[in-house]
Amino acid sequence: MSATQAFTAPGGHDAALTQRADDLLDRWPVAKLVYRMITATPLGWSTRIGLYGQWGSGKTSVLNFLEQIAEEKDDIVVRLPAWRTSGEQEFIVQFYLALADALQRCGIGEPFKHWTKRQSKKIAEILEKAANKTADLKLPESASYSEIVTLAASAAGLVFEKLSEILQLEKSDLEALRKQLGDRRIIVFVDDLDRADPRMLPATLLALRELLDWPGFVFVLAFDKEVVGQALRSYSKAFGESAQHFLDKIIDVPVTLPEPSPKQVQRMVARNLKYCCPFLPDTAIAQTAEWFPANPRQAKRICRSLSVFGAAADRHAEGQLDWRGIILQTLLRETEPRVAQVVEEHLLGFHSAFRASMFGNGNTKEQEQHKQAALNAAQSPKDEVKNKRLLKLVEELGHARSKLSLANIEYEMSLAVREVEFTIPEFSQLVKSWGEYPSARTLNDFIQEAASRSDEGEVAVASAMLNMANFQYGEQLGRTTSFYSREAFERALSRAGELLGLIEFCYTADLQGAISTARSEYDVCIGFIRNFYGSVSKDGSPPERALRERELRLAAIIAAQCADPQRLYLDAEPVQGTLRVPAWEASHVYEHYVDALRTVLAEPLIHSAIQVFALPNGVANALIQDDARLKWVLTEERSPLYTQASRDRGCAALKALVESTQDLGAREVLAKNALTYLGAFTDRWKSSAACAEQATRYLEYIQLAWQALCQLEPTMQTRVHLKKLKLQLEAQVAIPDFLDTPSWWGGKPDDIEHELRGI
Repeated sequence: MSATQAFTAPGGHDAALTQRADDLLDRWPVAKLVYRMITATPLGWSTRIGLYGQWGSGKTSVLNFLEQIAEEKDDIVVRLPAWRTSGEQEFIVQFYLALADALQRCGIGEPFKHWTKRQSKKIAEILEKAANKTADLKLPESASYSEIVTLAASAAGLVFEKLSEILQLEKSDLEALRKQLGDRRIIVFVDDLDRADPRMLPATLLALRELLDWPGFVFVLAFDKEVVGQALRSYSKAFGESAQHFLDKIIDVPVTLPEPSPKQVQRMVARNLKYCCPFLPDTAIAQTAEWFPANPRQAKRICRSLSVFGAAADRHAEGQLDWRGIILQTLLRETEPRVAQVVEEHLLGFHSAFRASMFGNGNTKEQEQHKQAALNAAQSPKDEVKNKRLLKLVEELGHARSKLSLANIEYEMSLAVREVEFTIPEFSQLVKSWGEYPSARTLNDFIQEAASRSDEGEVAVASAMLNMANFQYGEQLGRTTSFYSREAFERALSRAGELLGLIEFCYTADLQGAISTARSEYDVCIGFIRNFYGSVSKDGSPPERALRERELRLAAIIAAQCADPQRLYLDAEPVQGTLRVPAWEASHVYEHYVDALRTVLAEPLIHSAIQVFALPNGVANALIQDDARLKWVLTEERSPLYTQASRDRGCAALKALVESTQDLGAREVLAKNALTYLGAFTDRWKSSAACAEQATRYLEYIQLAWQALCQLEPTMQTRVHLKKLKLQLEAQVAIPDFLDTPSWWGGKPDDIEHELRGI
């Protein structure tokens, strides 16, 4: 086994190169250049060569190649990873031990006879002093000299400072070694100096300059000059901003790794993608390789990140995933995560400001705002060169994703982080199977299989299935607007009709289990309603108008089954609702849609509000606990209880409850709730200057609640409160004698005052 093979792993994600055939960034010529610099140095000199490059740029690969070249010329290579040492003395000790091992492997022992003799005597003294510890000292059968020294020192408890003194070479040792080597050189690689403890750097570098300035020795120091400069600067301001003057004193010959050319980067990326991601199409690799970073380590990391899509690739047919977009989006996420977040929120999907139809047209202002926000989020927002390339990458990603909806993009990227319940092709097969056998069993079997495969609950899978049906339906409708061919248009419309049929079945059939639960979830319901709402005005051809009619009927059915009708009702509110009319559309086109929804949703909301009057402390609990679904319905003027379209139904329901309640206990519950209801309005209107106008829509409910109060004769104290309440309500609505005087009042309202005085 060569020294190179012993030092580097034969493979691995981040292994440095050892084979020239793998050199796609032309690091071999750099190694040859360094070796020419080494051989140009007189043998009697000591030389320090600095190999500069960023982390992951290929410095270790250059050292591996340099080692091969040096060994072919019969030179001796000593490798010393600086990050394994924690101080100057330990660095020197590790150097001596590594040198001893290298010379031992090369069979050069003669010059070290005197040195070995001295060290043997010192080691014997060490072991004698450590007699009480020798019992624990077990040397391996094939122990090298360095292992013996290290173990002996460990047994004696020697610190590295003392050990470095013991191991020092004398001038006579170096002269004997130089004579034995002849024309051969000893080349010492000091790698990963930029990963070493910053506190050890000044002394270590000076040691290379002063203590190890030996003739015939060449030290090749590989490190990131900026990182080491910053470390020296943090150690002492005396080194200056970049520590350049100090490094110039240490380094005799600097060599900076050249930046790879675009073609080299593409070659490297293509090789790594084919190795890590054999499922990627060649066309996608060719289209995206130029956008990878030039740093090999970063590029390899991105390739490894893409490899996780392999499992998803097996579950999709060719052409079903946008691999170009997936690669570019992954690349942006890995290199500029904050920029990727801005882009994904504002510049992706065919409903965004960056869709294909928007390039170069009147929406440029919105685009520029989002682009600038993306650049501001970059790691180096003031680096114009990097930002220029970053902006081009963002635009390339925008073009690649311009024909996909945001939901489709999110689906594709989710394939990297989870085992999806089912893929789009698998769902398409379900639609086909259900079209042939339209039954609940077809759907349930699909849900159970997907739940088993993904470890998701069946309700979650059913929700995902309904959302996928919604997404696919909207996508097919979107395609109908882009086809020039009538045949393609009709095919997409037919596909949309099949999907709508599946959705209708899920909401109209008597289904049990997961689908029954999932179809009532608010997020699922509002998803369908938004999708249908977005296509309201698109009714050009008879087949499209037929779909619109089916959508409207289905929207009402979906709304009626929603588990949160109050929230859905607010979404359909004309002024403040979340169902927004597109700016280029006439608003009246959408009015019938939201009116239909609100009509359907009003019934359960009115029913829930009226029912609290029959529950002990029902109104008080709704108001005190701030239950949004009940408090809002009971008090807000936008509630269906008070809107003109459905107020009559609410009044009729409350009137029926008041007039049908005969049991004494139930009448008491109703009266207490009515009193709380009226009190809420008097409190609300105390500071209102326009309470009479606001009260108009509440008048019938106030009268009905007052009627519920007057069905029972109250105590004397309650009568006083009712008198004040009656006067206050009549004043607030600005209608004298608006409320009837109950029969138990015993005459005029003022009679209560006389009774109290008599008491």
